Amino acid sequence: MFGESESSHAVVHPERQKLFYHIKEHPWNFMTAVDPLTSEPLVWTRNENSERGRDPFPAKEYLRHYVEALVTEHVLLVPKSRQMIISTCTLVVCLWEIMFKASWRAILSKVTEDEAEELLENKVRYTYKHLPEWLRGMRSIEPRPKGKALCKETNSYILAAAQNAANRECRGGTANRLVVDEACYQDQFQEITEAGQPMTQHFNAISTPNVSYPGGLFMRQICYDEEAGL
Repeated sequence: MFGESESSHAVVHPERQKLFYHIKEHPWNFMTAVDPLTSEPLVWTRNENSERGRDPFPAKEYLRHYVEALVTEHVLLVPKSRQMIISTCTLVVCLWEIMFKASWRAILSKVTEDEAEELLENKVRYTYKHLPEWLRGMRSIEPRPKGKALCKETNSYILAAAQNAANRECRGGTANRLVVDEACYQDQFQEITEAGQPMTQHFNAISTPNVSYPGGLFMRQICYDEEAGL
């Protein structure tokens, strides 16, 4: 059975074709799906401490609520502790968006471009590379350039950017999602927020709330309704 507009070069089993349309409906469907023919989880995330070097995406209840908030909320700021899998979860949602939404544009901001590219590699490309071959045949993501994950079939992409580049992107264009990771360490977080929130459908800031940095102080002010001096 061929996928018609969702075509691949090989025949796709009817049960997998059915699963394809199911995972298109919502990112949580994608993140928690199991291949009907192999019983293997569809989505794997990197974990250097596990025996296989990877783990299935954890279908935890708090992550389900978080994914729903990512989908529905225009502005979402998340002060978090470490090891909560929040950054991973956010980037897997971004992967789902570029695979299943047409002409979707996401910007991923870190302090430096190298850090943003590393996050894109470890949280997006790694998970994509470990999807089943039949699904990668239906949705192909270009391996280059390093700082841009482009899905050919949807013409959607995630752009990795340093905080100064993200600030320029916010002032010079539009995006469907802007993700500011480790926002407290980004000195330009306030500027990115002011420029980015009006130009995107979904603005997400994620960080351990370290107030020793300008970004951390600003995040605390807006999260806890403290005087921000704006």
